[in-house]
Amino acid sequence: MAILTSTTAGVLAAPGPIWDNVPVKYDTDVIVLGGGPSGVGAAIAAARSGAKVLLIEQYSFLGGMGTAAEVNVFMNWAYTGGIFQEVLQRLSALNARNTSVYDIPTMQMILDDMVGEAGVKVLYYTRGIGVTTAAGKPHNGQPTRHVTGLVIQNKSGVQIARAKTYIDCSGDADLAAFAGAPFEIGRPEDGKPMPMTMIFRVGGCTWEGGDLGKYHPDLKQY
Repeated sequence: MAILTSTTAGVLAAPGPIWDNVPVKYDTDVIVLGGGPSGVGAAIAAARSGAKVLLIEQYSFLGGMGTAAEVNVFMNWAYTGGIFQEVLQRLSALNARNTSVYDIPTMQMILDDMVGEAGVKVLYYTRGIGVTTAAGKPHNGQPTRHVTGLVIQNKSGVQIARAKTYIDCSGDADLAAFAGAPFEIGRPEDGKPMPMTMIFRVGGCTWEGGDLGKYHPDLKQY
């Protein structure tokens, strides 16, 4: 998660004429890009602190990979407090979890309820596609720019949302990259990232427990 204020110094991307005629639709205190677990937590925390918050989410629901990709196991669930514990408590109250494994539609509903209760405005089906910038103070002798708006796109077209603080919870540092912040992809030697993890469900059978190697010798080391 990256946090950029409207006065954050840095060697950022120069503005281009591409966004010159895009209307400013939103003006708020905090914009959070991405409605995954970190984005939801950031948005709720900011709103509970009295800020006016706009949360941008590309799907029709919150939860990120925890709901969209059904990665419904949080490994450190027993040692995490704060807003996440509130989520777990709500899941338990609805009999929708077993330790950290939870029912995904119920999780979507709970997250939607919590951001609504906090007063967060959510834009679903909306993507961040760029930023606008303005000249800032020189930094280490280099000219700088700071973010003045997040360019978003949805069924209403291309618009600009402005805030005092921008929080990047896109999962890929999209907002920071739009702004010209340096970034890396993959490991240094060849640029290859970590391979994807396959999530699957098994039905029509009974689990007897025990060592997976008992049934699949190739998995003994697992």
